[in-house]
Amino acid sequence: MRVAHVFTHNPDWRRRALRSLKRFSHRVGVAALLLLAILAWHAEAIAAPRTLTWVNPVTDNATGVSVERSTGGTGPFAQIATTGPTVTTYVDSSATDGITYCYRVRAFNPNGYSAYSNTACSSPGDVTPPTVSITAPTGGTVSGNVTVRASATDNVGVTLIKYYVDGALIGVFAPPVYSLVWNTALVPNGTHTLTVKATDAAGNTGTSAAVTVTVANPSPVPVLSTLAPSSALQGGPVFTLTVTGSGFVSASTVRWNGSSRTTTFVSTTQLRAAIPASDLVTAGTAQVTVFNPVAGGAAGNISNALPFAITTVNPVPVLSTLTPTSALQGGPAFTLTVTGSGFVSSSTVRWNGVNRTTTVVSATQLTASIPASDLVTAGTAQVTVFSPAPGGGTSSARSFTVTAGNPLPVLSALAPSSALQGGPAFTLTVTGSGFVSGSTVRWNSVNRTTTFVSATQLRAAIPASDLVTAGTAQVTVFTPTPGGGTSSALAFTVTAINPVPTLSTLAPSSALQDGPAFTLTVTGSGFVPTSLVQWNGSNRTTTFVSATQLRATILAADLASIPGAFPGPRTANVTVFTPTPGGGTSSALSFTITGM
Repeated sequence: MRVAHVFTHNPDWRRRALRSLKRFSHRVGVAALLLLAILAWHAEAIAAPRTLTWVNPVTDNATGVSVERSTGGTGPFAQIATTGPTVTTYVDSSATDGITYCYRVRAFNPNGYSAYSNTACSSPGDVTPPTVSITAPTGGTVSGNVTVRASATDNVGVTLIKYYVDGALIGVFAPPVYSLVWNTALVPNGTHTLTVKATDAAGNTGTSAAVTVTVANPSPVPVLSTLAPSSALQGGPVFTLTVTGSGFVSASTVRWNGSSRTTTFVSTTQLRAAIPASDLVTAGTAQVTVFNPVAGGAAGNISNALPFAITTVNPVPVLSTLTPTSALQGGPAFTLTVTGSGFVSSSTVRWNGVNRTTTVVSATQLTASIPASDLVTAGTAQVTVFSPAPGGGTSSARSFTVTAGNPLPVLSALAPSSALQGGPAFTLTVTGSGFVSGSTVRWNSVNRTTTFVSATQLRAAIPASDLVTAGTAQVTVFTPTPGGGTSSALAFTVTAINPVPTLSTLAPSSALQDGPAFTLTVTGSGFVPTSLVQWNGSNRTTTFVSATQLRATILAADLASIPGAFPGPRTANVTVFTPTPGGGTSSALSFTITGM
């Protein structure tokens, strides 16, 4: 039975081959195989391994595929591999470069083999590289734009030309272009090596002999336009400085305060420089310039300078003391003095984390305005100092005590509210509000020994010496600071004790029996407004004239009622009575009643 031949792109051939294989497979009961493509070599890929590809038009009953190879195109075929029945590709990794191999495949199952596929052979391919040389320049000194020309030949044909300066690729062209314009300003002045490589369709590459040239371009004066970044923090890390401007060359160097820094040439308008951390140790301004060297060892050209700011990093503030360290609850606004270190012009005093109006006195002292609203509630406030970025931060806290103020005492009542002049010591009970353990009862502004009972009651020991003089004593309650003060006063009455009256004379001292009523003038001492003249122990209407004189109305009946027989005289006892407190009845004087 005829099998398919080597694959071509003729569709009619493929259809005839498939029909032939199908007829064969039906007869032998084994799937036939058709090799579609073998060794589909890329123009430059002539080396092993080699890849076979085939197609199975009928796969029923096949259990595998046998792959056979012949060496040199004339040697015998030998099996080199088997694959599964559905596999259609095999890579011959044992093939050797430069040797021709022929391949064929066939399907098999336990009943036997199908017919062989067509045979496909591989060629060792083209292994000869092109010959290439540089025709211009041939050496010497060059500058500006230089045309580099190449000449290349190959047994098949050159497909690619590559140009190199000092081993770095600068251009790729395909024939018929055999030249390149080289901008020598892109390399430093000095000696440089040119080479050219030519590649053919099989991937073979030839390299020209090197041509050495000396680049001697006039050095432009660089112009510096911008820096990015234009500032950094003092003490910051290493960073890359991007410099833009014009007139830069590959040998340009960025300088920092006149010292060269490692520089990368990006283009004639941009450079990049590595700035080490050591350049950022000291705050201030660095001058950045660009230096272009000049051939022959001349001084070179230096650009204008641009400033680079090294910003001071604010220290973390340290808080040491507060003055004052406390204030009374409900007290007025005040100025707080804060001492420490590391303060800067932007440092702020914070009260419980909230900024307060701050005046910077020095790096070791701040003053802050603390409003009365910060003293409304008793307790402890946390005072800190904050310095903003760069650097800075918040200090550790110091405690400020807002001391609870004692209330102003209020006096409501006294018990007792009076005592007799000359009376003994006693305990005075004071009631009111706002009393504290330190509150003291005052008697005419003088402290008296006080016992704290509660916030509404105190007890004070009043000595007998406070009752010597009759009159009114002013009783107050005093509470010391913080807060506190003196209450309004309540009056305590020291009541005078009436003296025992003394009777000296009566005027008149006698009267006729059955005489009319008359006014009796009594003289003596110790009389008070409530003193009464008594006639035989009975009160008579009395007028207080002074402490030494009283007048009493003596009725006619008082003269007639005296017992006894006339014509002898009779007597009535006249006394003076003074009521309590104190007081009493004087000794008696006799009033004589004479018969008619």
